[in-house]
Amino acid sequence: MKKTLRSIALACFVSALMPLSSAAQNATLYGYARNYSSPGLVTIAPEHPENATLTSGNVTPTAGAIKDSVMYVVGFDDDFNTIFYSVDITNGKAKKISTVPESYGSPQDMAYNYNDEKMYFITNSANEDVSTSMLGTVDLQTGKFKSVVADLGFYARAFSIAADGTMYYVTRDGILCTYDIAARRSHEVGATGVSPRMTFSSMGFDRSAKKLYWAVEQNGSYVNNLYEVNTTTGAATLLGVIGGSVNNGEGYWTVGLDAPYAPSVLTAPQRVDSLMATPAEKGGMTVSLSWINPDSTVSGAPLTELDSVVVSTADSVVAVVTDAQPGKRSTATVSVLRSDRYRYHVVAYNKAGGSADRFVETFVGRDVPGKPVYAFADLYGSNKVANVITWHSPESGKNGGYYDRASLKYRLVRINDMKTLADNLADSTFTDDDLSTLQRYQYAVYTENADGVGDSVLASFIVNGPAAMIDTAYVADFNNEADAMLWTPFNANGDYSTFEWHKYSILDRYLYIYQAHETNYAADFLVSPPLEFTEGHAYDITVSACNSFAPYPEAFTVYTMGGNAPHGAIVGQALTDPITINHPDELRDYVFHLSAIPDDGKGTKEDKFASFIAVKCESDPAMQMLLVGGVKIVDITAKAIADGITDVNAAANSRHGAVYSLTGSMVAKDSNSLRSMAPGVYIVDGKKVMVK
Repeated sequence: MKKTLRSIALACFVSALMPLSSAAQNATLYGYARNYSSPGLVTIAPEHPENATLTSGNVTPTAGAIKDSVMYVVGFDDDFNTIFYSVDITNGKAKKISTVPESYGSPQDMAYNYNDEKMYFITNSANEDVSTSMLGTVDLQTGKFKSVVADLGFYARAFSIAADGTMYYVTRDGILCTYDIAARRSHEVGATGVSPRMTFSSMGFDRSAKKLYWAVEQNGSYVNNLYEVNTTTGAATLLGVIGGSVNNGEGYWTVGLDAPYAPSVLTAPQRVDSLMATPAEKGGMTVSLSWINPDSTVSGAPLTELDSVVVSTADSVVAVVTDAQPGKRSTATVSVLRSDRYRYHVVAYNKAGGSADRFVETFVGRDVPGKPVYAFADLYGSNKVANVITWHSPESGKNGGYYDRASLKYRLVRINDMKTLADNLADSTFTDDDLSTLQRYQYAVYTENADGVGDSVLASFIVNGPAAMIDTAYVADFNNEADAMLWTPFNANGDYSTFEWHKYSILDRYLYIYQAHETNYAADFLVSPPLEFTEGHAYDITVSACNSFAPYPEAFTVYTMGGNAPHGAIVGQALTDPITINHPDELRDYVFHLSAIPDDGKGTKEDKFASFIAVKCESDPAMQMLLVGGVKIVDITAKAIADGITDVNAAANSRHGAVYSLTGSMVAKDSNSLRSMAPGVYIVDGKKVMVK
């Protein structure tokens, strides 16, 4: 690269060639009306949206956007299949490209990104608990849909992408925000002042004039208005009703709002390729940029020469390469004054003008620490009620840059009471033994170093504290939030399907619900809080459960889990083979028997210890839902003593009849067999007998 006075002068000359948005003429906007009586292509002059015209079509659209001068639309055909179309904006004719997979629902808006050359769409995410959006792409040649961000964490009513690659979206509350697709970050711009109805709406850019438009029904108005939205403040200015007095004054309900755009003239160079940014090592204040120059014009003709390649950030030119050769690699080194994240734009010029923009983002300088990795809370693991929180150091800085690991420290906060448990901590582990109540505990780990406060991460919650006493019985009714929150879903196979607690409208109550995976067998546990068991006692465990749909039976069993105390810890085991159930939306009780736990010889026969039980869903793939309404655990030994049930030795000596189970099945012909039988309660001569 040559840094000369000629380069600086050329940079000023190039800057002068760049179009000013204030002088640009407003482009004609296009959209597709979804009025059921008159769908079709809508042509809109933004100065007079009331004069919009419609060219009839046969697509009922949900989303759309323009690339160059071709509109792409998603909509329903006459058989209500969701189809991806291309639309000729000169005559409104639609041509089918593909059928949209059902897993993507009905996309709600689309936008083309001229920087990464991809068509994006938004639709509802798969998260059923909250209403959020998915971001995806669609191949304009094959019509193949693909998820990019499965859950954005917000619900976008409409969105569009500016010429520089910035994505703008508006929330259900009418707040304009930007979203960085690469970094997965949102930033609030400001309130539009418009409360959108919960119907389809659309945003579109006049990219040449840098103007953002929004077609939306103001809540309560039932007319489709066109607004111009200020990308600096978020404020929306009403321009008028799209179509004015048509459809009884409601106008055209418009989606797919957008404008044709040509990022460069046909004889200008193609954009640069393989653009990379490499920050200096160890927080140095320079960045090396590298790219391959274009070797053809936009029309495809061979490119014989380049006048320059200009590198800019924001509105400032930071480097000019004057010896760039078509098809060859060029480089530039740029210095910065402060540590920050920078976006570098690279445009190639010939005598006809500039290429389309290509940009790359990177952090230059010294970053603050990023999020700790894999923050996890677990039981202490011995005869102590405590949580052990463990995490790993951040892999990179908060903004993706270099950070000084030598000065890295942590701060640990218990979210339950916002108590700081440790500050300026060098270790990556901490033990919290101040657990006075049985509840869900959750912890946040914050980072900092000599350059400032970094990022944080929230560890998974853990239920711990003084064990829930069974005495004679322990009852957890999952319609009660306090009971339900003491149980922990555990997804053993790591897929997205697991137990979730929410209201089930058919039964008009809250439950834990397992939603089946399409291809995976269930391996999901619903784990109790720590429970206080007694050595030598036996327990009945009752699970209230049902399935949701008759063609899809569900299966589950009860497991014991390892304890957190040394005396009598229960070894993990299934109490029975899986039970298959099929009584839709009718909760029924299923009783499991936990055999008496023998004395471990380390204390008295009445030693107490904490351990766990779990309901495990073991359903086949492609079922529907297993619903668990609650769990009851009864200490049948304690209950037998309270009810005056005969001790086994006395029964064996004094009774001589056959031995029956509590369900009425004969299990032995003579009471002498009681001494060698499994622990439990039996019937002999019409009386209950306890085997311990």
